[in-house]
Amino acid sequence: MALVIIDAQREYTIGKLKLWEMEKSIKASEKALKIARNYHIPIIHIQHKGSETSKLFRIGTKEMDFIPRLAPVHNEKVIQKSLPNSFAKTDLHNYLTKLGIKKVIFIGYMTHMCLSSTIRAALDLGYQSFTFVQTTTTRDLRVKGEVIPAKTIRDSALAELADRFVTILELRKFEMILKQK
Repeated sequence: MALVIIDAQREYTIGKLKLWEMEKSIKASEKALKIARNYHIPIIHIQHKGSETSKLFRIGTKEMDFIPRLAPVHNEKVIQKSLPNSFAKTDLHNYLTKLGIKKVIFIGYMTHMCLSSTIRAALDLGYQSFTFVQTTTTRDLRVKGEVIPAKTIRDSALAELADRFVTILELRKFEMILKQK
């Protein structure tokens, strides 16, 4: 089993894409990260990389940096990506294959975008995926001028994923699951 943290970057805390209930999500993600570190499971940090001229995740800006409380330590793997799917044009699949991992816990941002596209791709690549509701969030979106609240977007995205692509676990049971290994 491995923990993959998708785009835990400051763009979502200080940049243009501030997310709904981000502090709650960071706290939950900290807990998942601490448990994973305590059980020595591989941890992979995915970092979205914009271009030098992009408005979001711009190279060389503090918005591209990891959220300090969720930042990689020691020899935790960092993989940069430029597309929503963390497998697309990266070595994530090769890295997980090299480690012999077929079960992956995915957490991160945004629920409807990068988390969703990565989890969907994971099924195609033969992975069994897991996530926790508390470790992801998103932002309000507009459709035909109507605002759809972030909670609705997050919950809808997770409901779609849970229908086929991911098993949603209780964060409070994460440690118990790892103890059974």
